[in-house]
Amino acid sequence: MITTRSVTKFLLPLFLLACSADHTKKSELFTINLKTTESVEFSLQQLTANKASVFIFLSPDCPMCQNYSLTLNQLFDKYKTDGVKFYGVFPGKNFDQSEIETYIKTYDLKPDLLMDEDKHLSTFLGAKVTPEAFVIDRMGNILYKGSIDNWMYEPGQKRTLITEHYLEDALQAIASNTSIKTISTEAKGCLIE
Repeated sequence: MITTRSVTKFLLPLFLLACSADHTKKSELFTINLKTTESVEFSLQQLTANKASVFIFLSPDCPMCQNYSLTLNQLFDKYKTDGVKFYGVFPGKNFDQSEIETYIKTYDLKPDLLMDEDKHLSTFLGAKVTPEAFVIDRMGNILYKGSIDNWMYEPGQKRTLITEHYLEDALQAIASNTSIKTISTEAKGCLIE
C-alpha cells in the first residue's frame, strides 16, 4: 500500500538532488574567469557584490549592436546607482582587437567590456545572438534573458515604434523591488559563431 510517508521518502531525495544540481549549476557561473578588453583578469565571483548584473553579448560588426549602443549607454547611466552593473561581452575569437577597439571608441560604450574567447559564459548562459541580454542576481539566478526591446520582430524587420522595453522593465522591477513580469523573450540579431 502506498502511503504519504512512502511517497515522501521517495520524492524528498529527488527534490533535494534537483535543488542541489541547480545550486551547483548557478555556483559554476562564479568560477568562470574572463579578461577585459584591456587583457585584465576578471572573475565572475565579483558579480556577488552587485544587486544585479546585466550581460549584453556584442559583436563589433553586428548592425543591431551598433544601433543599440545608445540605448545600452542610457540604461547604464539610469541604473548604475541602483546596484546594477553592466557588462558588454564579446564572444568567440572572430574579431581582432582593432575591430573591438574601433567599435568601443565609435560608440563610446560605457559598460565594462569582457572577452569570452572560449565562449564559457556564452555557453553557460545559452547566448545565441548579439545583442542578447541576461540579467543575473547576486546568487547566479537568471532573472531575465532575451531581447533588449521589441524593435526587431524578425531578422531585418524593425518596428517604427518600440512598444515593449523588456530589459528596462526588468531593471525597473529590480530597482523598485517588484517582480519582473517578462522573464524571457526570443532575442533576434547576429548569430554567435
